[in-house]
Order: sequence, then structure tokens, then C-alpha cells
Amino acid sequence: MHHEFFHGISFVVFLAYGFTDGMLLYGTSLFIPNQVRSMYTTSPLEIAKSFTVFNGTILGAHLFWGYTMSRLKDVKKPLIVASALLTLFCGLAALAKPDNKGLFEGMIAGIAFFTSATQVIPTAAVSLIVPSHLIATSNTVLAIARGLGGALGIAIFTAAYNSSALTAIPAAVIPVLAAAGVPEDAWTQIISIVMNAPQALPQTGLPKQLTDVIFAAGAQGATKGYQNVWWCFVAASAICCILSFFLADVGHKMTDHVESQLEGKKVGEKAEIAV
Repeated sequence: MHHEFFHGISFVVFLAYGFTDGMLLYGTSLFIPNQVRSMYTTSPLEIAKSFTVFNGTILGAHLFWGYTMSRLKDVKKPLIVASALLTLFCGLAALAKPDNKGLFEGMIAGIAFFTSATQVIPTAAVSLIVPSHLIATSNTVLAIARGLGGALGIAIFTAAYNSSALTAIPAAVIPVLAAAGVPEDAWTQIISIVMNAPQALPQTGLPKQLTDVIFAAGAQGATKGYQNVWWCFVAASAICCILSFFLADVGHKMTDHVESQLEGKKVGEKAEIAV
């Protein structure tokens, strides 16, 4: 009974971990391409290139962390290390500015690498603390917890971004529009485009040189908003790191031995009759 209670508590911890990890996974997947579009370039190919740095690293890192976990036969230590370093890289990503795209892409590659660990390891570990007939159910519940965390995280991160960007971007763009002699009745529309769809700036009919300056000003204004988002990511990652210390130790179950449930009595009787 005590053993079952311990595993029940461990499963709850894994759900809490998955919930928080979902905030990171879905949050970064949404904000990274938006940040590239708002601060660096509106070219679809360049945005896709930067996002490939993130997604491509995640795919490759899945294999690395799966192999590492199987070799170490440990869950807690890899997650503690990965979560701690993920927290560090999220903090460094907050230093991103419009003139250091290379630094930003390097940071998101590191974030993707360690985020992969927080996805792969808990999913595998959960299957080791529940009865075999509940493995599919437990992974489904974990996926739901991760999805709910992602939905809440996106709402929180969006609010954190808007708290600064809604004032910083207009404050940066309006002086440029005023200096260029753009009519005031067009300011609201242009600012809205800068905030929501900067790739549509050429469609405003303004000279390219001016739209480039407007984009640069908007990028400076958006910087503070994205810094707020990355500090929220730091907090979520730090929570994951703390939760890692409370995860169940399942190393003794990570063996090469495969178990299967014995046939039930009725199945066995039918087999005897057949013989």
C-alpha cells in the first residue's frame, strides 16, 4: 500500500513537471518565430531558417537524451542538469537585441537541446511507475497536462509581452513617423501593422527606406516585451528544475528484461482443452 502511494505521489509530480514543461514547449514554439519576425527579419525564408534551428535541434536531441537516459539508467540527474542549463539559456536569450541575431539563434539552439530532455525523459519515466495496463492512459494524462500548461503559459507570456510592447512600440515608432511627415491619421494603422504584421509594412505605400526605419524602431520597442517573456520562461524552467529533485527514482526498473503478464486462468484452460 505504501509502495502504491509513493508511486501515486510520483505520478502527480510528473504531471506537475509536464504541466510546467508544456508552458515552455508551447510558449517557445509560439514566441521564437514571432520574435524573429518582430526584431530581425520579415522574410519567410529567414524566419523558417531560424525556427529550423529550434525544431531541428529538438529532433536531434531526442535521440541523445533517450540514449543518455538508457545508458545512465537514471531519470533525476539528467533532468536536473537539463532543467538547470535550460534556465541559464533562457536567461541568456533575454539579452537578445535587434543587432545580435547570431547570439539569439545560438541561445535558442541550446534551449531546444535541453527542452528535448524535459519532453523525452518524463514520458519514458512515467511508464515505469504505473502498472503496465495503465501506461497508455498515464501518457495520455501527461500529454493533457502538458497541453493545459501550454495554453495557460501562452496566456501568461502574451500578457507579459503586451505589458511593455503596447507602450514601447508606439513610443519608438511615433517619433519616426512624425519626423518623416506621415499624416497623424495614419499612425494608428501603421503602428498596428508594426505590432501585429510587420511583413505588411511595404503595403502601406511608404518608401522602402522609411519602412526599414520604422521596422527598426519597432524592433527596438519590442525588445523589452520579449525580455519579459524570456524571464517568464526562466521562472518556468526553474520550477522544472526544482520538481526534478522530487521525481521517483526508477533506475532499478530500467533493465533489458522484458516482462509480460501471465495468461489468465480461462485462457490457460482453453489452451489445455485444445491440446
